[in-house]
Amino acid sequence: MLYYKKILNRFSIKELAPHITGILLIFLCITHLIDAVLLYSGFDSLFLQLRSNYDHIRYVRMAISLDVIIGLIDLVLGIKIYRKSKKSMLIAILLIFLIFIRCIFFRAMHWFIILDIVFLIMLFLSLKFHVIGNIRHLNKLKHLVAWLSVILTLFFGIFGSYMLRQQFSNLNTVVDAIYFTITTYTTVSYGDILPVTQDAKIFTMLMIIIGLGSLMATFTIIVIPMAQNKLKGIFNIMEKMANMKDHVIICGYTKLSKAIITTLNRNSISYLVIEKNEEKAKELEKINATFIIGDHSMKDALNNANMKHSKMVMCVFENDAENILAIMTIKKILSNYEWGKSIRILTSIENDDNFELCKSIGVDKIVSPVSVVANSLLDGAI
Repeated sequence: MLYYKKILNRFSIKELAPHITGILLIFLCITHLIDAVLLYSGFDSLFLQLRSNYDHIRYVRMAISLDVIIGLIDLVLGIKIYRKSKKSMLIAILLIFLIFIRCIFFRAMHWFIILDIVFLIMLFLSLKFHVIGNIRHLNKLKHLVAWLSVILTLFFGIFGSYMLRQQFSNLNTVVDAIYFTITTYTTVSYGDILPVTQDAKIFTMLMIIIGLGSLMATFTIIVIPMAQNKLKGIFNIMEKMANMKDHVIICGYTKLSKAIITTLNRNSISYLVIEKNEEKAKELEKINATFIIGDHSMKDALNNANMKHSKMVMCVFENDAENILAIMTIKKILSNYEWGKSIRILTSIENDDNFELCKSIGVDKIVSPVSVVANSLLDGAI
């Protein structure tokens, strides 16, 4: 019974979809390359008809170029998809852009249109069974496809408009094609370059549709999630700050404060770091620390840290001068409120000469890292 189940699974649509899709692409590759050779030799195409006899030689050259490009892409993706490569299945969607380009300039034979439809059906079945349900890093692949779609959309507009340049007014060079593509996709369109023939108008309409689709996909996949994550992060921090009570405010992110954060996390004590350096803020983000970006000497940054409900403020800069400046600002703020008397101030100093100065301005606890290390060494040696 198990043997028959294995046979049935082997011939199920889930298992066959990538193999059939890969074989179809390899077959299409061979067909395209043979067609390119025939066109180059002066024979008629196997499966394409020129949409117009206008500038026949140019159209034949374009057909040969498309045959070779699509053929090589078909070969690489066909082999990869046959082996169930998830990335190749997603990238294969971008072949639709090249099919669009081909359809603009040529009419395909009926059998070839049916083959394209079968390929698309099998591709989407492969995506359903082997990508959407299984892949862990789908978001990264979505981003890759989105950016590639933008690049191919630009290529589609530039290549197509340049090849049809004689069917547009005032479009003569590659620079004109780039200019026309950008102004069309950005919906600016100054009206100095216009489609003249029916084919050029159809191409321009397709450009707009594809451009809008690509832009919407890019915004949906990349821009909107990034904005949502940023806003979510900001709101989470604001919510945490608003609900914080008996927390520790740490001014400055240094090696010492990093060790302090580890200890606070271990003891489940809430804290908030004030850091002005953008690079250090990125590191705080990586360790999922609660922090705000601001100057430690500014009143607003300290007030935003919900200092009223904190139990202590720690100034742990590597520079004594920064520590002293921050302490003086903190003391000035606390002196204006009755609740300021209950908040303790702690700091570390590198130079022992600053010990008395810190004590005189009202620091509750002063630690010299150098003295602590020296004492620890002596305790073990004596």
